[in-house]
Amino acid sequence: MEEPLNRRELVLALAERTEADRRTADETLTALLEIITETVASGDPVAISGKAPARKPATRR
Repeated sequence: MEEPLNRRELVLALAERTEADRRTADETLTALLEIITETVASGDPVAISGKAPARKPATRR
């Protein structure tokens, strides 16, 4: 099984793809993850066109 893409690798790939420096790529990734986390935590789904939607998992009662 392959190793998952870690944060450092993701930041480097994002920086390369967007021609941004690593600090900017890291700040962008952090902001994006915070927005997604906050939105899902509030109960709202996140849907990015062409990607699987992110939803808060159902809780057991």
